[in-house]
Amino acid sequence: MLMVLFCDQKNHRLCALVSAVLCVVWASTARAEQLLTISSVGVFSPADAPEGLSGITYASGNQYYVVEDSGALMHPLTISLNTATGAITSASFASAVTLAGTDLEGIAYDHAGASVYVSDETGAMIREYSFSGTSLSTVSVPTVFASYRTNFSLESLTMRSGGREMWTANEEALFNAGTGVDDGSLSSTSTGSIVRLQRFTRSSVSNPWNADGQWAYQTDPHTGPPFIGSGERSGMSDLTVLPNGKLLVLEREFGGFIPNFRSRIYEVELTGATEVSSIMSLSGATYDLTTKSLLWQGDFALDNFEGLTLGPQLDNGSFSLLMISDGDDQPQESLYSLTLDGTIMPLLGDMDGDHNVTAADVPLFVQALVDRAGYDSIALTTLTGFLIDADLSGDVNQDGIFDTDDTGAFSALLGGPASAATIPEPSALTLAVFALLGLLAYARRRS
Repeated sequence: MLMVLFCDQKNHRLCALVSAVLCVVWASTARAEQLLTISSVGVFSPADAPEGLSGITYASGNQYYVVEDSGALMHPLTISLNTATGAITSASFASAVTLAGTDLEGIAYDHAGASVYVSDETGAMIREYSFSGTSLSTVSVPTVFASYRTNFSLESLTMRSGGREMWTANEEALFNAGTGVDDGSLSSTSTGSIVRLQRFTRSSVSNPWNADGQWAYQTDPHTGPPFIGSGERSGMSDLTVLPNGKLLVLEREFGGFIPNFRSRIYEVELTGATEVSSIMSLSGATYDLTTKSLLWQGDFALDNFEGLTLGPQLDNGSFSLLMISDGDDQPQESLYSLTLDGTIMPLLGDMDGDHNVTAADVPLFVQALVDRAGYDSIALTTLTGFLIDADLSGDVNQDGIFDTDDTGAFSALLGGPASAATIPEPSALTLAVFALLGLLAYARRRS
């Protein structure tokens, strides 16, 4: 299918030659991503933490931003880390900035626009703000999210580095008898709740966001009612999209005979899941859920961790991952530091978004060089569920530019010499890639 997409362009003769070359090299050994793992570092309790914190986002250096769910306030937050271990050594809050809205839950920093996007659980809205609190724009959220249960609306927000992909989700299942939307029940001891993962994309960082894909995700059941009181629940608390497009979910559960909070971080897989934006009510509908893999779990007596963000890279190559707790209007807010290992940045040469580099990436690598608009149209509709940025995945030689100079390094990924120290006879795939480069140059001369 990829070859058909590639050949649906002007260079038919070039396509035929590329196809012939691929027949020779299709069985090449794949280069795969490393699995994600998360490790605990520890808790840190800032002395001056405001009450009711919910979402957190990383900007750069030691600068973060957090929002309150009990007031329309954003707090600039400075966090210092031990770059060897990822442990928090200090954290301090600057003066609060007033925003619009009522129940602010998620926040995402936009590097391109030098602004932040904030999700409001009341009204299921996403707004863009300057750092001084000026409202800059409003994102058009699909109308289905207006059918939320009170206090179970848009709990999360995250933006992928590069500024062209953003995600949100409701906390627990949508339901509104008046609109006819019914996605199922709230979480129980026997089953979790169905929520909708919503993706937004934009063709460039200066263009508006478009709703571009929606998938169903099931949270975990809760462990049961507490011995005293009530309020047991299990829902999606936050999202974090990694630079390579992988999506992490923070689930938060409260329950148990002796009640406590349980936080779980999952990696989500969209492959094979049904795109559900056209399904008005998920209850009773036929569709395939996303799948998830547990990466980390923690139990806490008092800390209700609601926010999650990817922080800076550490000395050993790991990345910092930070959670922030909501004290529910009590001065008990805490930060919790973790480390994230595995393939986090885009896998160089992975042009089809399957988290592997194989011969299947060759025609798309060439197409991205010859016909970038055509490649981008494929990348935006890929079944992997996230945007593939050729400027990141295609820049195999890491010089900051995706161009024909990357072909040699791309060849090395697919069976060429690993270093100048050992130069074996050229493999079939190495020759194939260089043949493709020659064909590309020929096609450009003839055009």
